[in-house]
Amino acid sequence: MRTFTTKQTKFIAAILSLIMTVSVFLNLGTPSVNADSTYILNRLSFEADGFYLTNGGTMTFPKNPRIAATFDNGDPGNRVEKISTCLYNNLVNGVPDDYFVRELEPGRTYYGSIEIKNTSGDDHDIDYYQLKKSDVTIDILDYETQVVGIYPGEDYGKDKVHIYYSVKIPPLPDYYLEGLTYSFDGFENSSDAWIPQGADGNLVWKEDAVPEAGTYTSDWSVLYEDQDMTQILTDEPVEGETYYLSMNVTKDQEYNKKIDLSGSIDNSKISLNIDGYVVAYLGNKATEQSGVNGVSLIFSAKRIDTTDIHNITVADNIQHGQIAVSPLSAIENTEVTVTATPDEGYKLDSITAVYDGDKTV
Repeated sequence: MRTFTTKQTKFIAAILSLIMTVSVFLNLGTPSVNADSTYILNRLSFEADGFYLTNGGTMTFPKNPRIAATFDNGDPGNRVEKISTCLYNNLVNGVPDDYFVRELEPGRTYYGSIEIKNTSGDDHDIDYYQLKKSDVTIDILDYETQVVGIYPGEDYGKDKVHIYYSVKIPPLPDYYLEGLTYSFDGFENSSDAWIPQGADGNLVWKEDAVPEAGTYTSDWSVLYEDQDMTQILTDEPVEGETYYLSMNVTKDQEYNKKIDLSGSIDNSKISLNIDGYVVAYLGNKATEQSGVNGVSLIFSAKRIDTTDIHNITVADNIQHGQIAVSPLSAIENTEVTVTATPDEGYKLDSITAVYDGDKTV
């Protein structure tokens, strides 16, 4: 067995200490990972079908979010929770601020977050150091997205990882409601209110600007005794009396694209015929309920003997202008107002009213 002098022993100890110091120094740049106590995140994908308003119309969340994450050391299963947060208005020091997005505006950029965290109660950390921006894919229907940062976090003492992304809202076309074409078979009583019976027809939207299915709802109101529509008619409609109703069009709360419902209503494209009533279009007004915009088209309906009513229509071959009539139906000796609006550069040539098939006024 070899022995060393005191001086040699001190020299060897110094060499070993130096080697350990260099070793520690060389490992500072790469965090140590214990596969037995760490979930090593190496890839993540996030998909959603757009966005929707929730929490009383104050916050915007991804719709039907789908998050998939893979780890170097196997699948931790339900021990790791994957969630997507609401959208925020701004990015402050690399992370979203606390100002929630209420409704998406075309052309603006917002920010969201995906969180990966251990909720199982074990001591495993979430390691994200190997995860690069290029390892994360964000795919949200119809929106331009980009990963902006990957940061650590903590939730009730548990480590977690935030993947922050931006989402740009594209400029969107305006959808304008121009009118409607409907007919009823009168009204029927339901729970002490008179509702349209056999309503059939459709809304008229500006050409080439028709909203997608599911982006709005439309329904007829009950009959009211007053034009302000505060007093619901409960008794049977009386001949000679005038009542009021409206077509209400409302944007779907879970659909954030902007739709101009009030647009420019074209009187010539409004037609409502109700058996047993003389109908007149009175105008429209914007509405709002729980932060969701809409419009109401308002009509009067005078109860009358059906045999006395004449419906008034405008020919669909009008060129270089618009023709509007009011009321939309009338009895004999009722004054009917016809309004002609020429297109720019044109003037009115003539107006012809036809009745009984071939007779003119």
